[in-house]
Amino acid sequence: MRRKIESSSAPFTGCIDRFVSAGYKKQLSAEEITAEMLKMKELDGVGILLPCDPSYLAWFRKAVEENGKQVSTVVPDTYIDPKLKDGMLMARDPGM
Repeated sequence: MRRKIESSSAPFTGCIDRFVSAGYKKQLSAEEITAEMLKMKELDGVGILLPCDPSYLAWFRKAVEENGKQVSTVVPDTYIDPKLKDGMLMARDPGM
């Protein structure tokens, strides 16, 4: 049985967080991140970033289908937008 491999977008982001709010490397757009993941022949599935613009959603769906991939995860966008540098899923209190 062949195992399926997927990737979320986190490895392809600039990884904006509370420690380095400018990111650790150049930030790619959601489309650029997806395009990089789709280039990887080893991946069977790719994650979609949410929230997202409706035009990205349509583009993403078409790109995934054209490249024979599957949607493997739905990823909350905690690494792309600087306003989310403290995370979406954690306490906003910096003292915690």
